[in-house]
Formats: sequence, C-alpha cells, structure tokens
Amino acid sequence: MSNNSYFSNSKSGWHRAVILCEVYFRKPQKINTLIADHASGLSRMERRRCQFLLLGVVRNLQLIEYTLSRLIKKETRPRLKSILFIGSAEILSLDPDTWPKIVHYVVEQAKALVSAKEYGMVNAVLRKVPKQIKIIKAMGHAHT
Repeated sequence: MSNNSYFSNSKSGWHRAVILCEVYFRKPQKINTLIADHASGLSRMERRRCQFLLLGVVRNLQLIEYTLSRLIKKETRPRLKSILFIGSAEILSLDPDTWPKIVHYVVEQAKALVSAKEYGMVNAVLRKVPKQIKIIKAMGHAHT
C-alpha cells in the first residue's frame, strides 16, 4: 500500500485523482482550487485526466453514492471509497464497450493502493456498477 507522499510524487493523473477525491470528501471545495493546490508536477495531459475524473465524481455524486450504497452495505475506508468513486465516474463517462477494460485498469491500480481484500472488493463492486446504474436509470430514480 502507498502513502500520501506516493500520491504527491506520482505523475499519474488517475492516482492523483484518488487522493484528491479523498481530500474532497473530507472538505468539499472547488475542483479547480483543489487541483491548483495539489496537482503540481503533473503533465498537462495527466492534469486534465485528474480534473476530468474529479469533475466526473462531483457531477455524478448522487448517482454514484446511490449506486454504491446498493452494492456496499458497510462504510469503507476513505482510500477505498475514493477508488470506487473514481472508477464509477470513469464508467459513467465512457462507452459501455470499454467498461470491462476500465474495471480491469482500476483493479490493477488499486493493487498498489489498498489491501488484497480491498482490491478484490473493488473488482467485485465495479463489475456490478454498470448493471446497477442501468437499473437505477430505468427506474427513473430521482438520484440520476
């Protein structure tokens, strides 16, 4: 597992998005401010990726919260929660044909960030997210 210094030194927009999502959950703030304060050292492309993922979480916050609440019954550690939210936001933003690849990518990234049991949970939960979102949207649920 990695600590926060890993994230602050990471050149990956995806990894940085996970830690910034944790920060956002502790103290919501404007994404642009959050990125300006914590995304130094990222390339332009990785900074855009980080921003895209964070905005995806914020834009779809209620839908992601509701979806995950139907799949997970207990509170998760902040790092695990952030990974699940970032993964769910990415699923929501991309073509359904890419969803299995997204799940695989998120699980691979999670292996370096959380315990084996937790990345197993990431795999199990994210594989169910697309179907759950389709069900929620078909119901015309108010959280969408």
